[in-house]
Amino acid sequence: MGRIVEPPTFRMVDPPTDSNTTPMGAAAPRKKIKQPVSKGDKALDKVVNFIPYEVLVFYGGVVGALNSAEPSARWRIPLAWACLGLGAILTPIYRLKQSPKWDLAAWYIAFMSMIAFGVWAYSLGGIFAFKQWYYPVISGVVVLAFSVISGLFPLPRRQVE
Repeated sequence: MGRIVEPPTFRMVDPPTDSNTTPMGAAAPRKKIKQPVSKGDKALDKVVNFIPYEVLVFYGGVVGALNSAEPSARWRIPLAWACLGLGAILTPIYRLKQSPKWDLAAWYIAFMSMIAFGVWAYSLGGIFAFKQWYYPVISGVVVLAFSVISGLFPLPRRQVE
């Protein structure tokens, strides 16, 4: 009727003694391997790091929802403008609220985050794509330019009290 299957046998093996294990035989933490990342990815990461996560999620979600709406919907473009404006206003407010004190460094970060939001919003398309103002090549150039230019202006030093 059926055939008999023997269970697998296991043999005891001494744990390896190389540098990849701890004295108890557990695997040691692995070293992080750098993976190749394109220059464009690094530049966009720099832009996104200026923007608070909540604003990223809000605007990204709205753009995704508006992209799925009927192109002929009358409310689509006014809502896209409103969300773009709300994101531009909320970004520096969030950054100032996260700062322990409102010194020159806090205002610098708030200002740079507002510009970064505009760059990032353009790179997503959104209202710019709806109005046929979005060009992927220009988007890439703007993201890279912001990344380079923002690096030219170092963060002001905070005064220690």
